[in-house]
Amino acid sequence: MDLSPGALLSFFTERVKANLHLVVSLSPLGRTFTSRLRMFPSLINCCTVNWFTTWPDEALEMVATTLLEDIKLEAPLLAQCVSACQYFHHSVQLLANRFQEHLRRRHYVTASSYLELVFTFRQLLMQKRQAILTLRDR
Repeated sequence: MDLSPGALLSFFTERVKANLHLVVSLSPLGRTFTSRLRMFPSLINCCTVNWFTTWPDEALEMVATTLLEDIKLEAPLLAQCVSACQYFHHSVQLLANRFQEHLRRRHYVTASSYLELVFTFRQLLMQKRQAILTLRDR
């Protein structure tokens, strides 16, 4: 094997091309995404694009159930909390559509929004439980 600087650089470059994989996450919202695509056309030409669509109700239910199951709620109460999270998410989607129709401005309600809702609900429930336990133990 040739150990000259040029050969080493060539070897390194080949190895990087063969083994380096990147995940780039970009939001398609707004002008920033479009301008980046124009500045870097390889983002379209040389990449695999995965678009995520809205989640069906079954997915929303499964995600919320999974995220809330370890906070020890009785089954009927857990089902009600999951239904409430789904209801909130769908309500916000409807309001976002009305917002678009009336004000001509988009507000995107994504799967990330739903996850944030469930995480916030979970955190709030745990904080309230802790506050009640603290008051009880006084």
